Amino acid sequence: MASKQQYVRQYNAFTSDPVDVADYRVQYAVNMWRDYENNNGSMIETIPGFRKLFDDIPKKDTAKDAKMNGLHQYRTTDADGNIIDYLIIHFGRCLHAYNTNTKEASIINCYDYTNPYQLFLVNTHSKSVLTNNKLWIIDGSSLFSIEPETDKKGLKASHVFQKIEGSAITKNSYAPIVVSDGEQYEDENLLSTVVRERFNNASVKIEKENEHSVVRYSLLSIVTVNSVSLNGTALKQDGDGIVFSYDGAIHTLTLKKKVEGAQVDIEESDILNKQLIVKGTYAAIRFSKSNKYPTFNDAYPDMSAVDAILKCTSIAVFDGKIFLTGNPELPNIVFFSSTNATTGANDPSYIGAHNWLNTGVGMTANRDMVASQGVLMVFKGDTVQDGSIYYLSPFNVEEEGIKNIVPRFYMPTEGTAGIGCIGGAINFMDDTVFISKRGLDAVGK
Repeated sequence: MASKQQYVRQYNAFTSDPVDVADYRVQYAVNMWRDYENNNGSMIETIPGFRKLFDDIPKKDTAKDAKMNGLHQYRTTDADGNIIDYLIIHFGRCLHAYNTNTKEASIINCYDYTNPYQLFLVNTHSKSVLTNNKLWIIDGSSLFSIEPETDKKGLKASHVFQKIEGSAITKNSYAPIVVSDGEQYEDENLLSTVVRERFNNASVKIEKENEHSVVRYSLLSIVTVNSVSLNGTALKQDGDGIVFSYDGAIHTLTLKKKVEGAQVDIEESDILNKQLIVKGTYAAIRFSKSNKYPTFNDAYPDMSAVDAILKCTSIAVFDGKIFLTGNPELPNIVFFSSTNATTGANDPSYIGAHNWLNTGVGMTANRDMVASQGVLMVFKGDTVQDGSIYYLSPFNVEEEGIKNIVPRFYMPTEGTAGIGCIGGAINFMDDTVFISKRGLDAVGK
């Protein structure tokens, strides 16, 4: 795949000239294209209907520069278990949902131009993938999911990030259990500053204070406690955060700030045979670090990890994980998601601190990614320094101290330099194809 004969086929389905159209493939294509820079340009459709469909949908975003930014297919079920196929339409800064069963359209969400602190869709190209029954969309400024409402009568959008009064905060990202019984358990999440520490009864130290038996928890990572739960039941906070209630009774949790973290003391009778989980904000966790697998924050200490991820413009599913790339400020960086230990499923809102890698050293940005033939292909623009395609192959991590939090990593292999990708790339029938300056090119087998 990395040979000089990398590109073996060129065909073009986006043309009005029938000589250049591969008829036997066009009938399977579901796409549309328009040159928005040319007001006289006509809509080219390989399958007629999309233009008429959207003409019939009321457009909430009436800004002059609003344009078609993405079409995303999403299949789910209603409350009765019936399959529903939606066409999610990203037009301007709004998301429309077109129910292909009922032929009805609705608005999922739309940017509020009167609220300068809201962060939602931008008026630019978006891409999506479907995983864990959710449609995940990225547009170069945010990452969010589409899923059915609780009553399954419509769809809702959930961000992993938003702005409130000008400050950027995480919203629906996963809070990992970074410490369990004093040992590192999960990796930190680059999309959040909130973590959890978990304790079982066997791991606590009992001391005598004021004639009462006290269980003392020394937190290794958390410096500011946000919440505490016992056996999955959240303790209700009262007043200044020192006093909590549990089982209808008031119990005192003494939170003592220390240089290396916080400290929680609870009366022994309150927590016998119960599991304690403390949730809060963290400083850098104090465990051994790996030179081979550095954290993103170690490699880029002056860059916001949240910005680095949310500015990505390409998304793909490979090896059961979400992969993100295409940040123009980090042209070679690829991020990938981690497994959520609470659910056991891979979680796109959880990008581990170690879950990133480099594909090249030049300034030519990664354009798109496609999973094919057991590897993830990373397509670059035209370059003479790096290969035009990098191939990511999975392997199991063997290094002690790292393999428990990053059990699987990806080896990048550089292909030969060739014509670059200037648009997107997809798997189309038996070909991996991409848009080049010549038209539509295919990767050789």
